[in-house]
Amino acid sequence: MPLVLLGLIVGVVPEIWVATRGLDEVACNADALAAALRIQRPGVAVHVWQPEEGTGQPPQGATRVQLALRDGALLLEVTGAGRPIARALPATEGCERNIETAALIVDGALDDLRGSEARLSVDSLAPPVPFRKQLHLAGSVGVGVEQGMFSLVPVFDVAGIARYRAFELTLDADLGLASSTGFSLTSPETGAGTLSATTLAVELGAGVAPRLGPGRLCADVAFGLSLTFVSTSSALTSALFQRQPGTATEPFGALRLGYAVDLPWGLVLEARAEERLNHQASFQIVGANFLAAGGASVVLTQGSTLQALGLLGYRFF
Repeated sequence: MPLVLLGLIVGVVPEIWVATRGLDEVACNADALAAALRIQRPGVAVHVWQPEEGTGQPPQGATRVQLALRDGALLLEVTGAGRPIARALPATEGCERNIETAALIVDGALDDLRGSEARLSVDSLAPPVPFRKQLHLAGSVGVGVEQGMFSLVPVFDVAGIARYRAFELTLDADLGLASSTGFSLTSPETGAGTLSATTLAVELGAGVAPRLGPGRLCADVAFGLSLTFVSTSSALTSALFQRQPGTATEPFGALRLGYAVDLPWGLVLEARAEERLNHQASFQIVGANFLAAGGASVVLTQGSTLQALGLLGYRFF
């Protein structure tokens, strides 16, 4: 009987439709908010819905409650037959505390939905989120493969990341292990040897990392310098041939696409693919022909390099 009377009292708002956006934690999902509202208003039917899906949408004029993460802050919006209400919740509070606060606000706001149609301004229960709370710094190390000068080789990477909201800056240094090709000396000399090339690259990137599912989709444009070191080995003495200086410095541009997921204890796991376009440098051994060049006396560095990495990082703050 008490539930029936309560239902009659709140009969002007018999149903509530609840949704969340951008909240990944179990304690902050739509089901948790719906459960908290049922405790506050046991006589009201509370439904969970997904705004982006075409099915199961609330009927026209229904009371809708949405809790969304926008620009690093939680925004609670309640709309219905009358005046909409919006509140910004403290971003520094935990998920469970914000869910409880949201349920209390909705409970107190249901009667206001029958008032004026005028839009209320957004009030805040907390001061603006400080800059430091929206700035995140992380470091990571990774391993993968890349197209070396002559073949696929292992590559090791060290990276630093600074992220503000959905924008990020990255600084990377990676070392690609040596790839090699054989060469043969031309007449009147005879013999063979091996040319090995090792690559060190440093790059600065900028891009966006919006929320997508449980993690972030990272898309960056990068620019950097690639240093190629070459060395030769042969059973013959070095006096039998001469070669150009053993280093080349090449500027390059790159496009990078990755996906990063936050793990417990401040850890971050990321998978990344990168395509580099760079100016080609040449290496020559006087009196020798390279197998990789089809018998020519000059070999070139790669004009484009594809790199795939897996990285494990730590989020400092």
